[in-house]
Order: sequence, then C-alpha cells, then structure tokens
Amino acid sequence: MTLNQKTKKQIGIGAIFVVVMMLAGWLVYGKLLDRLQLQVSSLLYQTRQSGTPILIVGVDQQTTDQMGSTASWTRDNYAQAIQNISKYNPAVIGLDYYFTTASKVIPTAKLTEILTDTESTADIGTRLSQLTGSTELNQYDQSLADEVKDNTKLVMIYPPRTDFSESNLLKQNFISAQPLEAFKPMDKTRIGLINVLTEADGSVRKYIPLMLGDENYLSLGMAVIATYLNATDMRIVSYSANKVEIDFGGKIIKIPLNNYQMMINFAEKNLHAESLKQANEANKNMQYMHFVDAYNDNFSDIDAAALAGKIVLIGPYVQNNDNYKVPIDSDYRMAGVQLHAEAIQTVLDQAWLRDMSTFEAMAVIGLLAALVLLLIYKLPILFALIGVAVLSAFYTLMVGPWAFRNGLIIDLINPPVAVILTSIIAYAYRYLTEFRQKTVAADALEKYVNKEVAEKVLEEEAPVVTGVEKREISVIFTDIKGFTTISEKLRPVSLVTLLNEYFEVMCAIITKNGGTVDKYEGDAIMALFGAPVASTEHAAQACATALEMRAALPALQEKWAGKTLPGGEAYPEIDFRVGISSGEAVIGNIGSSEHLSYTAIGDMVNLGSRLESANKKYQTHIMIAGPTEELVLGKYECRYMDKIRVKGKDRGVMIYELICPHGQLSAEQIELITLYNKAIGLYYEKKFVESLQVLETGILSRWPQDNLSLIYAGRCEVLKRYPPADGWDFIYTMEGK
Repeated sequence: MTLNQKTKKQIGIGAIFVVVMMLAGWLVYGKLLDRLQLQVSSLLYQTRQSGTPILIVGVDQQTTDQMGSTASWTRDNYAQAIQNISKYNPAVIGLDYYFTTASKVIPTAKLTEILTDTESTADIGTRLSQLTGSTELNQYDQSLADEVKDNTKLVMIYPPRTDFSESNLLKQNFISAQPLEAFKPMDKTRIGLINVLTEADGSVRKYIPLMLGDENYLSLGMAVIATYLNATDMRIVSYSANKVEIDFGGKIIKIPLNNYQMMINFAEKNLHAESLKQANEANKNMQYMHFVDAYNDNFSDIDAAALAGKIVLIGPYVQNNDNYKVPIDSDYRMAGVQLHAEAIQTVLDQAWLRDMSTFEAMAVIGLLAALVLLLIYKLPILFALIGVAVLSAFYTLMVGPWAFRNGLIIDLINPPVAVILTSIIAYAYRYLTEFRQKTVAADALEKYVNKEVAEKVLEEEAPVVTGVEKREISVIFTDIKGFTTISEKLRPVSLVTLLNEYFEVMCAIITKNGGTVDKYEGDAIMALFGAPVASTEHAAQACATALEMRAALPALQEKWAGKTLPGGEAYPEIDFRVGISSGEAVIGNIGSSEHLSYTAIGDMVNLGSRLESANKKYQTHIMIAGPTEELVLGKYECRYMDKIRVKGKDRGVMIYELICPHGQLSAEQIELITLYNKAIGLYYEKKFVESLQVLETGILSRWPQDNLSLIYAGRCEVLKRYPPADGWDFIYTMEGK
C-alpha cells in the first residue's frame, strides 16, 4: 500500500520527535550539561523579603584590627560578647566556632604580669603551665564553658562524626573531631553540625539539614531553629532523599530535599556597606554588626531593642577558608555564618526551592519539541523561525523567573538545546523531503510556465494569483494556417506526432519569455503573459514570444525535411498566424467544484482570438491590438494596419502588424513604411486620389506583393468614385471570427 503525502509527513514528524527525545534523554539522564545549567540558573537568584530577621555578629577585619587575630584571643572574649548580646533577650544565639581542645592562649597583660612578678625561669614555667594545661580548662576557657551551660539560648557547633553505620542515608566522609566536653550544651538539640558541599560549578546552593546515624545530628541551622521554636523534644517524623519532616515541639515543618540536601533560597547578597548603620536601617531581612562592638557593648549601629526574640549568629566574616561562592552574588564569596543564616530564613519562611525533576524536564522537552514541530510544519520558514525564537525566549526569560518565584528552578539548558535540535533535524528532514517534492512540482509546473516563473511561484516570492481578480495582462492566440486540410491528409497518430513536435518548440519559447500556456484547442495555442505571476512587461514579453515563434518555424521545417511521420506520411509544410491583445481581464481558477482551470476571460481575450483570425484578411502573420502597440512603443517596430470592428463589438480597435524589435528595420523596410504611412495619412484626410498615387507609384511599383498597400489601393479606387458620407468613421467591420 502506498502512503499518501500527509501520512508520510506525520510519520516523519513522529520520527523526528522520537529522535529528539532520545537525544534529550541522553543529555538529561547523563547530566552532560549540568555545570552550564548551574551557571545559567544562578541568574535567577534575586534578593527577597524575609519574614525572619537575623543579626549576624561578624568577626571581621575591623574586629581583628582592634582586638588582634582570633588566634591570640582567650575564650572569655566570646563569653563577653555573648553576655552583652544576651542582655537584649534574643531568641537564640548561634556560635559558628567550635573548640576541640583546651585553650593555650594567655592574655598579653597576664603574660606581662607573670614575666614581671616572677623571679625564676622555673617559676615562670610553672605558672604558665597552670594557665595552659591541656587536660583542664584555664580560667579563660571556664568563662565560656559556664556561659555554654548557663545560657539555654546558645547553640554550639562541631564537625560531624564519621562513624555512622552502613545504613546511614547520607554517606559522606567528613573530618572527625569532637568538641571539648566542657563546651557541649546539656541540651543536645543545641549542638549543630557544620558542613558545606559544593556543586559542579564550585558554588554552594544546598544545605544539609541533618544526618542520621546511631544518633540524629542536626545542622547548626536546624539546631538554631529548634532553639528558636523552644523545641526541646524535637523529633524526625520521616526522612528520605526527597523530603524530611521534622516535629519542632509540635510545629511540623516539611522540608523538600534534593539528594538529602535542602535548596537555599537566598534572601540577601553579602553584607557589604560603607555605612553599616544606614545599611541596617534599609535592610530588615538580615542585619550586621562588628563583633568588637558586641564585645564592647556598643550597639549604636543597630536597634538593640529589636534584638528581643531575634536570631543572632556569631561567626567569622573575613576572606578565609570559611567563605563560599554563591549564585546570588558573583562579586563576593559568602561567609559560612551567613550561609547558615540564609538556610534558617529559607526554612522559617518556608521559601522552598527545588530543581526540576528528570521526569518534569523530559515532559517540558516533549512539549517544546511538539510545539516547535507544529510551528515548522504549519508556518512559512521565516515565521516559523521567529516563532521558535519567541518560544525559546518566552520559556527562558518569562517562565524561568516566574517558576523560580514559585519555588521551582526549571531546566534552562536542556529544553532550549532540544528546541535547537528539533529545529535543525526538522528543517533538515523538511529540506530533504520537501525539496524532492518541490523538484517534482517544479518539473510539472515548468510544463506550463517558464523555469524562472516556476521557481518564483514555488518560493512564494512573486505575487501569484490564488483566487480570481482583475489584472492587466497580454494574451497570445496562434493558429496553424489551413490545418483542417492538413489534418484530413494525416492519420491520427501522425497528426498527434506533428502537433506534439510543433507544440514542444513553440511552448518552450512561450515559457522562456515568461508566458503561461493556458490551453490547446486543436492546433491553436492560447498563452497568458502577466499571469499567474504579475509582470509590467507582459506586452513586450508577448511580442518577443511571437517573433521568436515565427523565427523558429524555418528551423523546424528544416528538421522535418525528408522525414516521415509514424503513419508513413511526409511532414507537411506549415505556417501559423498570431494575434496579440493587451488589457484588463479577469484571471483565476474558473470552473466547477470538481474541476478548475486557471484561465483569463474578458473582451481583450476575445479580441486576441479575433486578431489571429483577421490575419487571413490582411495576409499578415502577427497582428497586435492598439493597446499592445502603445505598451511596446519604442521597444518594437510596428506598422499601422487598420481600424476594425470585430464581430460582437460596436467600437473599433486599431490594429498593427508586429515586424521586429526596435532599431532592426532594414533601409528598404524603413522606406516602404515611410511611404505607406504617408499614403495612410492622405487616406484619413479623405484625399483618396493622392493616397492612391503614393500607393501605386511609390510602393506597388517597387513592392507589388505588399498586401496592405494593395488593400488600401483597392479602397482608394472605390472611394474616389464613391466618396463616403461626412460622418464616416473609417472603421472596417470584420465579418465572421
């Protein structure tokens, strides 16, 4: 069974869709473009308003400039700052520092005192050992240890353990370290893990909320939230790679996960401002103060009264190992303490983010691929390309940000790549298939119009008539002289062969000059110029065609000389006449609902047919109407013939004999036409005697076979004897067609 074109196209489109989905699946499941997706999706992150204000107390450059490097600090510095902050009754204080050993640091003032007051070197060593013992806390450590045990709002951190069982849901190898026992809060919910995992592009986008092992281990952020919500009996309701459900003392929060990690919905960029007070007044999401100010109990840069019930995080805020590249800020690396703050705000605001799943990505790719195929196969190429570009831009620039605002990070790379692949494959397939169809159509169309016109029609570059309209065109009618007599002498097979060979030559000339063969009627040819493809040179094209057809006849006769037709007859000598008319006609597809024919109808079409027949009366070969002569004036040499009234018409029309292109008349032809025009002028002045004299003595004495001169000589002979009435219009009425 042969498939029709529609079915073939549908199968081709289906095959393209399958190929695109296979390639897209390879990209998506193989994560080949994930790094690029991460980089592009970073552009989606924007600051947002958080409902969870947080104060960050940063151990920054200004702090170390005034207090010295943290390596030189005693731990009562931390205790002092915590005590000063606690006076303003914050909900929780998270300390992003961990202490795994007893301190060996001695304040400079104390060291000076020992060196000054102690006489012997041995005594100095003894006193220093008492202050820096590795097994017991010194007095400076003890102040922080007391603060940890007494301050129920303080959350500490330590690196996570690595001795988890094989059933551990999140298998990662972390640094193993334990805090000194004195720095462990009594409430285990106030101990938080810290760890940061980077993505393929080196950025941090996710946060580990907890880890399961022999015990449950919360991250610093989750431990801060537990304390913030007074959840001393916090418990894990459910936990999987995609979601964790935590009961914070009666408040259940469901956190969507991506491979056991939570997406951070950043609320702020890095906290950098020339005027800290001005920045804090403008930014209520996340405020900042220098650790040295907290240590000195100087809260002038913030609204200290607003600290009540607020979350406070203390941590390093300088460019060191605890700084990370983040998608929301390409200019600065974000301090780890702010990463914890951003994660806390994400959870408490429930501003969840998640990546598009593999299934969702493939579904989107399938939808976009289908839309692209629809555009490509339903619209012209230019409009289809514009549509594909608009579709891609809409998905990337409109859907992407909208989805992000609603908590979904869509795949911004694989679907557009799939759109490009679909377009390339579809256009390649369309080119290979439709080019072949177009070639077949062009070959068929070229049998009716010339090759250039056919190409323009198929490429939709020319104004092609698809309905019915009025347009100025030119029409040619040709007819073989004495064809009835010729046909009677030939067998049918010979007659058809003769006509086919004749039509082959003549129609090739018609199409070469931009004409369209309208129909054949026996031996007659009707051709249109200026339709279906409009042309301002339709009259000149028709004249050129007529002259070339006449010029091709001798060569055709020479080809036939001495040859016989299939029926055994010799090729007859043939001659033909041409009638050309120009003017407005109705053109288009005319006929019944079952059969249409592209043609032209109107008075000018009928006139062209009458002019072809009128050649018999004047014994000329190419006769053109007055409107045609006006259109080719200066392009072709024409000889005035007469003013006639064809059958069925009352008005007369001027007719001309088409001779040759402009400037190609011989000297003899110029002399003949000059004398002829002089005689015609006298004729229309009703000076018939003078006109007859010019015709007889000037023309017929030298060119006795000039039929037009013979015709007018005969008229003058009659009219000089029988002068016409005063109202005579000089129009000759043609009898018959």
